[in-house]
Amino acid sequence: MKRQLFFRSLFLVLAVVSSSGGGQKPTTVSHPIVPQPTNASIINLISTPERYDGKMVSVVGFLALEPEDSRLYLSQSDYRQVILDNGIFIDANKEVTRDLEAKDLHYVQVVGVFKQKGLPMHFPGGAGDAGITDIRLCLPWIEVTEKRPRELKDSHPARPH
Repeated sequence: MKRQLFFRSLFLVLAVVSSSGGGQKPTTVSHPIVPQPTNASIINLISTPERYDGKMVSVVGFLALEPEDSRLYLSQSDYRQVILDNGIFIDANKEVTRDLEAKDLHYVQVVGVFKQKGLPMHFPGGAGDAGITDIRLCLPWIEVTEKRPRELKDSHPARPH
């Protein structure tokens, strides 16, 4: 799991660097510094929103783009059961809607600015006013095709006593 997280984080950093022109010779024009995103879970964003308010975050969840309420859910099951409290509002921009078939109703990794308050309500009783805006990156999450083993394999053979 840690290895997979390391490679995903490495990919994310490389994507941000390549999109910002990394590797080119410096010029006299100054470019804005892109902040490093803080890895967070949807659970963290829901339970302690003040900790992430105004910060660039990287989060993985199940994306559901609806005309009136786009959300990033904790799981596909939460989307199917319409458990809105297990999702956070997503301000769907061009980055989110690009390659829509690979992202909508799939797990994705989103990098954007989390705001505890101040996001617009798109319809009465909707997403509330907390969520992710200014989304810079939205990538399909690589689906694991192998089943995880039910039991951990013994890495060391039994030693005679």
